[in-house]
Amino acid sequence: MPNKRNAVGSPSRAMGKKRRTTSRTGGKKVQPEEIAQKKDGADRRRSAKKTKEVGHVVAEVPEENTDISSVGEVQKPSSRSRPVANQNSNTDLEHLSQVADYIVNQGVSKNTQKSYNLALSKLCTFRSSYKLKQDWPVPVNDLLNFIAFLSVQGLSGGTISSYISGVSYHHKIQGIQDTTKFFIIGKALEGIKRIQGGKRNDIRAPITVQLLSDMISCLDKVCKNKYEAALFSAVFSVAFFGLLRVGEITTSKSKSVINGSNLTISDILVRRKVLELRVRWSKTDQKGKSVTLLIAENGKNYCPVRLINEYLKVRPTCNNTDLFIHYTGMPLTRYQFSSILEKALHFLRISKGHFRSHSFRIGGATELARQGVSEEVIMRLGRWKSHAYSRYIRLQFF
Repeated sequence: MPNKRNAVGSPSRAMGKKRRTTSRTGGKKVQPEEIAQKKDGADRRRSAKKTKEVGHVVAEVPEENTDISSVGEVQKPSSRSRPVANQNSNTDLEHLSQVADYIVNQGVSKNTQKSYNLALSKLCTFRSSYKLKQDWPVPVNDLLNFIAFLSVQGLSGGTISSYISGVSYHHKIQGIQDTTKFFIIGKALEGIKRIQGGKRNDIRAPITVQLLSDMISCLDKVCKNKYEAALFSAVFSVAFFGLLRVGEITTSKSKSVINGSNLTISDILVRRKVLELRVRWSKTDQKGKSVTLLIAENGKNYCPVRLINEYLKVRPTCNNTDLFIHYTGMPLTRYQFSSILEKALHFLRISKGHFRSHSFRIGGATELARQGVSEEVIMRLGRWKSHAYSRYIRLQFF
């Protein structure tokens, strides 16, 4: 490895025989000249410099006997320069390792990381319970017993498969043999699904337009004040007509900081009869390409354009840029969304039954299908990448 004295821009590079340099702008050869200067009344001798004309830039290269303090600090080599010996090289390499880990982690969404880490935690707990070694790669017999353990606990085939996928990820990220890909493991997962009778039915019920209207009408009696009623009226309406996932409009826990996956105040534009809504992140858009939804007014009590306008008039000005916030400035959480939904249903004397926060998205898609909207438009509005949207269409409830 070259030392500092041999590096580009170091004093030793300036020693030796004078060479002619060629201008990049015309091929003109220029003879370098030496300049010697003396400072009156000073004992210190300012060293000579070589100047080279390179295009329109004049680069100064100090001689070996140059007093660095007299000409300023020597420019540090760029990332494309030859490597220079550095006493802090170990520290720099440690920093690069941290950056590399961060880059790799960004290749997986936060929710997927949580799922993979949960799978690892479950596996570690299982092996500790049965006094098994925490070996990697995980022995095939350990994986088979882990699958059986999860099945006995009553987990669905889909959940068990997701845990095994998490274990697979931890094998791959370590660069070791992935024992989850063994033939017998695949057959065990297939056997679980056959035993359970294939996919379980999605029993979540859709919110209908009539139910949406009734819930919005009662929010002033359910919520603790008028501001909260305006907040949840806007949230419920936008969730329904925007076919939004609850994770796109709420935070997972109470935080005063901006969550990059949430709608912000800058993501919404209210025109006279149309609401423009930009969804920057979603389950199927982890790279943040974003999509803009256009939601038209409908003149009903659940009209999203009118309800958003009324909410924005009373929304407090604060540092939190999340679109939906409480009057204190705290963001709306997933738990609070589900809690008000449950309270509204209870007030209307409707059993919560199979109504969930996702029922707004299901109901919005079903309402579009009921109106005869084409499959392509429904898929685009709901940000579906496949015909999986069809599982959300439940016309029997309308």
